[in-house]
Amino acid sequence: MSLFKVAPLEIFDEPLPGGKFPDAKIVGHFSVDGDGELAFDESQKRFLKMPSDLNRVNFDLNEGYVDISTPQSIS
Repeated sequence: MSLFKVAPLEIFDEPLPGGKFPDAKIVGHFSVDGDGELAFDESQKRFLKMPSDLNRVNFDLNEGYVDISTPQSIS
């Protein structure tokens, strides 16, 4: 039994308005430098390195860390 209403899949069979997705637009950006400082700019964008094989991208964000822990929630 579902706890929330789910739209029927058929509604996604309709063509998109204008026949395509709208163009993407940037709504914000941020950078984190080598010291962990946050800046709301694109200053670290130059360090993007694309993987050589886009079919073998590793999304394990824990890789390279010895101890992974979940922070306690603040109540």
